[in-house]
Amino acid sequence: MDSLEQYYCEIPESIKCYRSYFDQFIVEDIPIEIFRDEKYVSLREYAVFRMGFSTVTKRNCRVLKDIIGENKVLEIMCGLGSYTATLRALGVSSIATDDMSWIDYDTSKYQGWKKNAWIEDVESLDAVSAIKKYGETVDFILMSWPPQHEPYAFEALQTMREVNPECRMIYIGEEKGGCTADDDFFDAMVDVSYEYKQIDLLRSTYRSWENDGYHDYQFIIK
Repeated sequence: MDSLEQYYCEIPESIKCYRSYFDQFIVEDIPIEIFRDEKYVSLREYAVFRMGFSTVTKRNCRVLKDIIGENKVLEIMCGLGSYTATLRALGVSSIATDDMSWIDYDTSKYQGWKKNAWIEDVESLDAVSAIKKYGETVDFILMSWPPQHEPYAFEALQTMREVNPECRMIYIGEEKGGCTADDDFFDAMVDVSYEYKQIDLLRSTYRSWENDGYHDYQFIIK
């Protein structure tokens, strides 16, 4: 792991202690200044290596649980499984799926992710296949950081609508023009976040790195 970290996680000695926020599975929260002060920027790649592209905390997922209630969740393109692991720890029933096609995208970097998986029962399914298999039995589909300029997010949304029109998608990622999903997805999404009284608290407790002026955002869409 050390060689992989050295490859793309150049972190000054003065802030290496802050890696602990991303080393611990299911951390309660992460100080917001880490995401706002430029001196911590080098931690981002390390955080991605240990947690995934989204920052997952128990505090934020507790609000997410309040939105989900007793309902079931299907996570698609789950990556390391950090969301499903945290939601399960809070008592949410979540199925984790990912076809792991991204593993071969950059062998020197993403191969290390396999050693950092948060859960061991990720079912090998692409997003559309997962929704076709489980979509009728769940109430929410969780999708975090779908690949940029790829049709996967749009296809997942359309499949959800076909399989279970009452299902809602929890989307976590950058907005249109950012590094997640494609324009077709954003043009097709119907934002119903306003229907959930907890949405402001959900967004205010979420931690997000800035990327070329973009921040992650949390939407509930149909």
